[in-house]
Amino acid sequence: MIKKLFNLSPLLYVFLVWFVFASPFFLQGLVPYSSKYQLNFFAPWSHYEKFQGPVKNNAMPDVHTQIYPWKKLTIDTYKMGQIPLWNPYSFSGNPQLANFQTAVFSPFNLLFFLFSFIDAWSILVLLQPLLAGYFMYLLLRQYGLSKLATLLGSTSFMFCGFMVVWMAYATLGFAILYLPLSLYAIEKFIEKQKKKTLVFLVLSITLSIFSGHFQTSLYALGFIFIYIVWKAKQNKEKNLSIALFGAYGLGLVLALPQILPTIQLYEFSVRAGNYIAGGGIPWKYLITIVAPDFFGNPVTRNDWFGFYAEWASFVGIVPILFASLAVLQRKSRHVLFFSVVTLGLLVLIVDSPVQSLIGALHIPVLSTSNPSRIIVLLSFVISVLSGFGLDFWLKKDYVEKNIWYAIGFWLGIVLLVWILLVLGKPFSADKLTIATRNFVLPTALLFFSIFVLLVSRYFNHQRFLVFGALLFLAIASFDSLRFAQKWMPFDPKSLVYPSVPVIDAIKKNIGYGRMFGNFGGETAVYYDIPSIEGYDPLYIQRYGEFIRSSNSGD
Repeated sequence: MIKKLFNLSPLLYVFLVWFVFASPFFLQGLVPYSSKYQLNFFAPWSHYEKFQGPVKNNAMPDVHTQIYPWKKLTIDTYKMGQIPLWNPYSFSGNPQLANFQTAVFSPFNLLFFLFSFIDAWSILVLLQPLLAGYFMYLLLRQYGLSKLATLLGSTSFMFCGFMVVWMAYATLGFAILYLPLSLYAIEKFIEKQKKKTLVFLVLSITLSIFSGHFQTSLYALGFIFIYIVWKAKQNKEKNLSIALFGAYGLGLVLALPQILPTIQLYEFSVRAGNYIAGGGIPWKYLITIVAPDFFGNPVTRNDWFGFYAEWASFVGIVPILFASLAVLQRKSRHVLFFSVVTLGLLVLIVDSPVQSLIGALHIPVLSTSNPSRIIVLLSFVISVLSGFGLDFWLKKDYVEKNIWYAIGFWLGIVLLVWILLVLGKPFSADKLTIATRNFVLPTALLFFSIFVLLVSRYFNHQRFLVFGALLFLAIASFDSLRFAQKWMPFDPKSLVYPSVPVIDAIKKNIGYGRMFGNFGGETAVYYDIPSIEGYDPLYIQRYGEFIRSSNSGD
């Protein structure tokens, strides 16, 4: 019994860290939905004084105007025994299934048949970091890493910047969390050569596409394809490579009911011709990998640089420290692969002529979307490398000087930033105060981590190394939870779509008419009120031209 508990302890730790984050839902009856933001900023609730009050996070409008109402329409349509093909409440009618972000085929839609809508939505949102942590755990254990090292990578990924800032949308996180599961399936198949393990690869690809964010799924699919190519070159057995590529293709085939309608809608939408030139992350903004609020935070209303969610790259000081050790050590082919991928991702992520080139090539989706969101792959790779780095350290399987190189590099970066802040004063006084204040904790965590690392190495006994690893895990978990809890709102369930007289009056008198006025999808789609307007990147271009002609007469 004790042995079983010990074997399960890593999974229990992941669950514990997740439960601490999700505890407001389970223990206080609060929901991960910013209802206070909706009541303060969206009509008709914003016109009622009784709903006015403090708002924690007002940086996630699309949850209210798109994702949440679309989910309700999807579930309501299913409950009527129909497939949600059409949304009659936006743009005088617009495709629903082909919209992609509606996640019509997501198996997690079943939650809404088991729980109340807001409870099912809350579970859907909160499942993202938990599944991400468990899938990363499977992958790192498959790589042969120790349990403590695996936990560092898991906690880092489950609460990385991308996962946290997009968690409330309940789409982007699901689109990427299957990535470690797919790599696990590839590794397991090569090891055991049992075709049943390929089921996980097939499902990972299909479910990622069904999750509701094509751009993120495209990044995951690209990574998986490159990984298969790399594995195929390593293995001389052609049958293994054929099976892997076959499973990859089968996953895409199973997702065709979503892919084909979306391609057709994309071709007719206004988004197809809106190409983006640029959008990369400035080099100096990469300091947010360890200090996420260096340039402020929308929650504290001092985000002066902008693009907080689009450029979210946080993984934490401990993971980046050990990831650096792994890169310097390069003790395995996997570390070498992820190290090379890191360099490639940096080229794609940072502001450079590469973004302009991608925009000029007019590549569907990639050339019409913000390129910085590929930062999620960098967070994933750093999380994997952090596990390898801590494993090398625990097993004493590294060159001593590499420890000092890793410490020296990040110590030098931090000290350089402090010199610039104190002596260079690169920002105005108010912005300098924000940057300085929000750089204190990452600096303290770095110095404490270095202290633990050096003390553990000084005694040079396995017991002290394990104790040091536990401290590193505690520091990383604290850092991740602090970041996630600061961002994510948990509001009273009673404030989610409270009834107001004007909505009841509209529903009673609308008849077969359509409305035009001061309201959006959070009202029209949620309450089944037909509107001539809408908010959707995939609205039909011809309809937009038609509406414009009513104003211009052309």
